[in-house]
Amino acid sequence: MWLLRSPARLLVLLAAAWIVHASAQLTDAPLRLPGRPAPQSGVTAAAGASQAEERAGYFGIPGTQRRLFYWFFQARSPSSGAPLASAPLLIWLQGGPGCSSLFGVFFEHGPWGLNATLGLVPNPHTWAAAANLLYIDQPIGTGLSYSRDASDKSASQLDVAKTLAAFLQAFYKAPQYGFLARSNLILAGESFAGHYLPATAAHIKANVPALPLAGVLMVAPFTNAPAMYESYARWALQRDLIPSALFKSVQSALAACKLQSALCNTVDPAACEPASQTCEYLVWSALVRGTGSQLAARNLYNVRDTGCSACYAYLDQRLEAYVAANRQRLGVPHKVGYSACADPPYMALWGDMTRSYDDLLGALLDNDVNVMVVSGDDDFVCNSLGTTRWVDALIWSRQAGWASVKPASWNGGTFRRLGPLAFVRVNRAGHMVPMDQPALSLQLLQQWLATGQPAAKKRP
Repeated sequence: MWLLRSPARLLVLLAAAWIVHASAQLTDAPLRLPGRPAPQSGVTAAAGASQAEERAGYFGIPGTQRRLFYWFFQARSPSSGAPLASAPLLIWLQGGPGCSSLFGVFFEHGPWGLNATLGLVPNPHTWAAAANLLYIDQPIGTGLSYSRDASDKSASQLDVAKTLAAFLQAFYKAPQYGFLARSNLILAGESFAGHYLPATAAHIKANVPALPLAGVLMVAPFTNAPAMYESYARWALQRDLIPSALFKSVQSALAACKLQSALCNTVDPAACEPASQTCEYLVWSALVRGTGSQLAARNLYNVRDTGCSACYAYLDQRLEAYVAANRQRLGVPHKVGYSACADPPYMALWGDMTRSYDDLLGALLDNDVNVMVVSGDDDFVCNSLGTTRWVDALIWSRQAGWASVKPASWNGGTFRRLGPLAFVRVNRAGHMVPMDQPALSLQLLQQWLATGQPAAKKRP
């Protein structure tokens, strides 16, 4: 049963998926980049499959001029290098909107990292030790994905969901990925992917039941905008990053943000873009630039870092330089540009910023889809206080029971779990949890895939 509070969600669910014929082809090829370690001798692919260790390419969305870039890594045992036959297919979507998933490849959980001299460094904590990884640059205009129609853009979550669903149907049908036919599908991502993931998962569940959707993994998700905006001042006050006078000032101005956000999420979609502007000005900008605020001197994605305003710019520059040096190997057309975080997709979805998509999660939980929400304790942007509020308010069949679930400890922090829902907090981690805590993040993924939660610490 789908419990909906907004007509916008109804469109995501009921709009027919694009028909993808079996003849639809993905244009990709095996990939071998300079400096990449060769596979161990004697290692072969899964029985009956061609070697698909790593491939990159494009998929043309049917009936459009769109070309979606993707990069696939086959799951392999970290000890033997042999393929993991039973591993799921995990889709990774970066946030932004407009940020390239190649950030996830090289700086979070891909098989290697990218050093300052653009050399590839093996990642001992790659998520390819637990899952087949498929990184997708989306929506159109993000990273290496493009449209031959210059005016084409994704301006709604329905468009994003239909595009991804069409791609995944073709991917599962492609002969080069036939060994994944029985692999469960996990949708994962971070930040603004907190919009993409519920919308896409709900669209797949309602319209493309053949896709084996088994789970949704949300890292630092920006899913319920009103809950997050309401949390910013209190979270900053609790961390002694703003004075009480600024806290009171922002709290008093919050009413206008809440009112417009409510209109956006209930009766008036036209209110969404003004709501984004109002909340950005009255809450975010007021807190960062207000008198006595320390936030401007902190990395808002990890407040333990001080003295930088664009703290990850050097990583974006490194990524852009690497792509520029390897465009031909990646199969990128000559005229396609690349930006680690592109402005056009951000602006196209600006009005979507204040929409909330948490009401879709409750229905997914009641339709046997596992959901894990992960929050780094040092993240201001999608902080644990605001995330806790909207997770606790999820409308699903076990909501009353969830209210009584107490936090338990695991190696990296605390967690709560009831049935298909798990909410995990990670100590000493910011917005990019897999980058800040790589070993713990891999452990968390492995344990969630195996048991639905991190392993609880035993009491002494």
